[in-house]
Amino acid sequence: MTVNADDRPTAMDCYNHQWFKDVSSGSVTNVAIDPDVMNNLRKFQGHSTLRRACLTILVKMINPKEFLKLRDQFNSIDTNLSGTIEAAELKAAIKQSDSKLTDAEID
Repeated sequence: MTVNADDRPTAMDCYNHQWFKDVSSGSVTNVAIDPDVMNNLRKFQGHSTLRRACLTILVKMINPKEFLKLRDQFNSIDTNLSGTIEAAELKAAIKQSDSKLTDAEID
């Protein structure tokens, strides 16, 4: 995107651009999405839906003091502040606690 209007291409420049020529000639075809990408998108969507549902239940069922405590615990485990707890973060938090779990049990 060009902020300065004087530097933007004209309508004729756009019309004569190679991309439009390819589209009008039919040489641009739909590229199939890699199945791995689709699976990852499905997983992402599922996690997001599950996360929203869990948060909704928590908010409705937990009293505010317990919610704040749970949020603080979550934030202390989420060391990279991504909004999710990754496996390595969870493993580190469990190891720092007084838990007697083995590495295999943690994994």
